Amino acid sequence: MSGNVIFRGPVTVEPLTVERTIVGTPLPGTIVHSDSASTTVHFTTATTTQMGSMLYVLSNRREIGQDILTAYEAGALGIGCIPRPGEVYQARMAGATYAANAPLTLGVSGRLTNTLAAGDKVIAIYVDTPGAKSAGDLADVQIVAGRTVPA
Repeated sequence: MSGNVIFRGPVTVEPLTVERTIVGTPLPGTIVHSDSASTTVHFTTATTTQMGSMLYVLSNRREIGQDILTAYEAGALGIGCIPRPGEVYQARMAGATYAANAPLTLGVSGRLTNTLAAGDKVIAIYVDTPGAKSAGDLADVQIVAGRTVPA
């Protein structure tokens, strides 16, 4: 599915958001975490090592005309959505073939993946049209309460 917004619904609520300075040049839809390694708190592209920390879905700055295909500039102010169970977002995907309702976890480069191992946390399910996605493509995902993949 495609669209011009990262937060897809439900339409009866607004996403909870926070603003942080961006490290790097991520695209909207990337999964980021809040890095406080310096005196300023930043959004940094999430990796699998941040799975236990608070994760955000990077949105676009519509109020300044940024679309979902335009990367943030390093040092810019970014908007991170705080995902809640049941909400749907367009998120960046790892390159793979996805089935309907496939469980997703955090992969490399802030992208969601359906490649899960024992002990991985499921953070979303794939609710877009089934099929192949290239690395970095956007797809609709529904946030679920994190659960661990059994051994």
